[in-house]
Amino acid sequence: MSELEKAMVALIDVFHQYSGREGDKHKLKKSELKELINNELSHFLERWSLPVLPRLVSNFLGSSDPPASASQSAGITGNQRARGCGQSYGNTGQ
Repeated sequence: MSELEKAMVALIDVFHQYSGREGDKHKLKKSELKELINNELSHFLERWSLPVLPRLVSNFLGSSDPPASASQSAGITGNQRARGCGQSYGNTGQ
C-alpha cells in the first residue's frame, strides 16, 4: 500500500472513531467534529497556529448542528493542513 493510501485509511479510521457517537456512523455532528479536531489535531494546530480553523468549522457547519460527512470533514482538515504545511515552507498554500 502506498503512503497516500495508508494516510487515507488512517483518516477514515479516525473519522469512524468519532462518528456515530451521537447518531449516524457515516457523519459527524458538530460536537463530534470539534472533539476530533481538538483531540487528533492539537499538536498540528499549535505548531502552525491556525486561528482560522474554529471560524472555518463554525461557518462550514452553520449555527445548527447538521452532520458532516467524511469527505466534508477531510476537506476541512486537509485544506488547513495543506495551508499550514505550505506556510512552513514559505508557500502561502493559495
